[in-house]
Amino acid sequence: MKNDPPPKPKNDGSKPESTKRHVYVEPGVKIDLVKDLKEKYETAQGDSTTHSNKVLFWTKISAALLLVYVSLTAIQTWLIKHQFVEDQRPYVWFNSELPSIQANQPIIWNVIYQNYGRSPAFKLRSCVGLLVRPKPERLPLDASFKNHVPPPSFDSCVKRAEDENRSLQPPGGKTVASGVSYGYLPDSDAVNVITHAYVGILVIEAIADYDDASGNHYRTTYCDMYSPGTGMNIQCPYYNGMSKR
Repeated sequence: MKNDPPPKPKNDGSKPESTKRHVYVEPGVKIDLVKDLKEKYETAQGDSTTHSNKVLFWTKISAALLLVYVSLTAIQTWLIKHQFVEDQRPYVWFNSELPSIQANQPIIWNVIYQNYGRSPAFKLRSCVGLLVRPKPERLPLDASFKNHVPPPSFDSCVKRAEDENRSLQPPGGKTVASGVSYGYLPDSDAVNVITHAYVGILVIEAIADYDDASGNHYRTTYCDMYSPGTGMNIQCPYYNGMSKR
């Protein structure tokens, strides 16, 4: 019938199903979570440290390469400057003529010094000395040569004022200087001995000090021996060279 109430549900003794849900978190899960976060943090810190170390490494490499570049540039600049100075500097060198040997006359041995460089030789000071050896014996050509022939020196010249015998030698300029046997006039017998003796009875030495335009100091030393048998001059085994003072 329309007005009859709905039938009551049957009660089978079971409890109604609950819609609420309870989540139980065990203590171990919390520990695992903290450990996981810690590991992630340490991993992130490790990655950051690795990155920083890489940046530092490449920074050091860049600094080292920059230092090498700057050093090479400085060396190259110095070499270019040094080469330019060497190319443009004055070069004074000596060449000797044959000695003049006449009876009852001093022996005269002329030496020509010339600037072979590309710039003038400033404050040029030179000295030429003639050595007449008393015994007509053969000169040794090994190191003992120095025991018989002293090195070229300004002391072998007559003492002069400090500013005397200083001049400017232009490129290609030539000057003749003489080594003279002052106080020794060989007679005819002595001339015969000298002209028939071994190499080295007469030795001519020369020395020159000079500057370039930049104020660098140079020295040239020279030594020649007279060879009577060939009528030629022979270079000494020592004392020939140029150096920077």
